[in-house]
Amino acid sequence: MYRYLTIALFSILFISCSNEQPRLVISPKVALTVKIDRFDRDFFAMNPDSLYMDLLPLEAKYGNFLSLYTYKMVGLGSPNQKQFGGMMQRFVNDYVVSKGYADVQRVFPNLDEQEKQLSSAFSKYRETFPQKTIPRVISFIAGFNQSIVITDSVLAIGLDKYLGRDNRIYSELSFPRYLVYNYEPNRIPSDAIRGWTTGEFSFSDSVNNLISRVVYEGTIIYLAAQLLPEVADSIVLGLTPQQMNWCQNNEKSMWTAMMEKKMLFSTDHLLISRLVKEAPFTNEFSPESPGRAAVWLGYRIVSSYMKQNPSTTLYKLMNRRDYEEIFRQAKYRPQ
Repeated sequence: MYRYLTIALFSILFISCSNEQPRLVISPKVALTVKIDRFDRDFFAMNPDSLYMDLLPLEAKYGNFLSLYTYKMVGLGSPNQKQFGGMMQRFVNDYVVSKGYADVQRVFPNLDEQEKQLSSAFSKYRETFPQKTIPRVISFIAGFNQSIVITDSVLAIGLDKYLGRDNRIYSELSFPRYLVYNYEPNRIPSDAIRGWTTGEFSFSDSVNNLISRVVYEGTIIYLAAQLLPEVADSIVLGLTPQQMNWCQNNEKSMWTAMMEKKMLFSTDHLLISRLVKEAPFTNEFSPESPGRAAVWLGYRIVSSYMKQNPSTTLYKLMNRRDYEEIFRQAKYRPQ
């Protein structure tokens, strides 16, 4: 099974930072160590002349992820197929792929910082959700196709989507600038945590309307922010500092627009998609607004809910499915 993307006892204290929502201090009893397995290097290190000899240890090391990668993610087919060797050679020698691989090795000679942050985040995650799976973390290169891929036990990170917004390859491939802004190495921990927790806490409300989806998205952002307290809200949300300022300065006008246009309880799938998916701006608000500005509102609503209900733990929050009720109990008042 695969999907693309893309509370136990602990001491708890609310702290506040400038222009940030309150963070929880989660003190895990047992610190986990997350090691990112470099599938990107292992795959590209295979010798086409001894391919099937090299495939055996790779399959032993990565299990089903190898076939998921070759068959589903990059379209090379199964490693057991006769034509696989030729397909693989064409793939690794492709200009875009080989350029991406070279840049990945230059930008990421190691993943020490990402491993440190993910170790801390997943230590808190284990303390908060002791019954949940801690994934194996793997890095890959897929020709700039995927950022985060999750299975039931693997969290995979496409390093070629995090080379830095100024990397020329993104302009050569005509990626939209509003997406490229977030192709930064420092986005890896928050994208990884958001990807994994979206899979573990999928949207499952019986009512799929806009306010439910906005609040749900807000819970995912809120959880990621608590697990990564050293990461700024702007990075977790994927917004520029200027976009964060715009949201803060226009919070009331955004909320008024949603109320006046009777959007809150709309079940229009296209409307919901426009407000919660990546976009250059939010058409329902203003050309100056960022895409997913409504998700910023969802984060504000969830933060208000947690403030209004101080006995609610992260465990209880993430296991709630009545998002409209969270909204009601938040007593949200836009500033």
